[in-house]
Amino acid sequence: MKRLLYALLLGCSLLACQKDQLVPALVQVGSSARIANYDSLVKGRSHVLPGIPIPIDTDLGALDTLLLLKNQYVVSYNRSFGRANWVGWHLQKNDLGDSERQNDFRPDTSLPVGWYQVKSTDYSTTDGFDRGHLCPSADRSNSEADNSSTFLMTNIIPQAPALNRGVWKELEAYCRELVEQGNELYIIAGGYGYGAAGTKGFRGLLSSGRVKPSRQCWKVILVLPEGSDDLKRINAKTTVIAVDMPNTQSVGEDWEDYILSVGDLEKVAHHSFLSALPASIQSALKAKKYTFPIVITPPTTTTSTLPVTVTVTPPITVTVSPPVTITVTPPITTTITPPVTVTSTPPNPGTVSSPPSTGDSKCGIYNGKQLYIGPKGGCYYINSNGNKTYVDRGYCSC
Repeated sequence: MKRLLYALLLGCSLLACQKDQLVPALVQVGSSARIANYDSLVKGRSHVLPGIPIPIDTDLGALDTLLLLKNQYVVSYNRSFGRANWVGWHLQKNDLGDSERQNDFRPDTSLPVGWYQVKSTDYSTTDGFDRGHLCPSADRSNSEADNSSTFLMTNIIPQAPALNRGVWKELEAYCRELVEQGNELYIIAGGYGYGAAGTKGFRGLLSSGRVKPSRQCWKVILVLPEGSDDLKRINAKTTVIAVDMPNTQSVGEDWEDYILSVGDLEKVAHHSFLSALPASIQSALKAKKYTFPIVITPPTTTTSTLPVTVTVTPPITVTVSPPVTITVTPPITTTITPPVTVTSTPPNPGTVSSPPSTGDSKCGIYNGKQLYIGPKGGCYYINSNGNKTYVDRGYCSC
């Protein structure tokens, strides 16, 4: 018998709660028959304005899935997995500041009575996994309190170190670079599948017996120029980025290799995304696959400022065997009338500079690749596809 939707409210009723309430509301979800209500509970919430992921052809689990509506992000938490199904957050410039990383991994005490609260020690080095953030610490650096919130274990999932410290981290840095360039982002990140391979090999269940790592880690990013009425500004031309990365030590070095369309991600993650948008806009955005803007090096022009005169002093004799004599009648003067303009042939369309001639400076080495730093502090290298791959600013040594 399917269970009906019901709510557990802490501190205030869901309808009365304001954005960024101090005590999160807990929403228990029943069966797939009530999925529409599941979405409506968070409709209009600032962190998941474009809509939350809706399970496709699956039951959410009568007592397994819980929504936590926090000030800093929204969590869909799965009790049977001991981790989040997904976390959604809004990222803008005022979320980025100078607060230090708090590193205070801890259980989420807002979970209801009877739900196991995953501890930081449940991720053992014996298992070979990192405690990987969904909403990154650096995305909430405007205050110590906000940064600390990202270390609740409901926002943490087991990730292979090569993923967490490599391409996953690089994509996080790229998102912040987009914000510094004048954009605001809506991001949903999660995992699907069973079991992962860390430094100690494959694990379906971590040694604590409480946490099941996901086989894949995915992310959907909606990019808007800074502005207001965000939901009304999203249209078929809006930039969307989707990635699907294996949770293994053998993951590649370039996150761009894992780009796919939102529609293709839905097929493997079994969730429908962008659920708050009109159907026509959803269809257009789900069909798009993100590509980097191509940077073409402008032609270079060099102009001389003075005449160039070449004088050959006579006589000049070149002798070979048998003797052959070539004599130049004196004097020979060649004058090039100024100005002389030498123009390089413009690159063919689609040629990418490495790096673009934007004045970016060399600034250290990352995994054997030359790092560059842009005028706004973005740290990147040129990947095998000729595109910029941004990494954490700390890797740049200047």
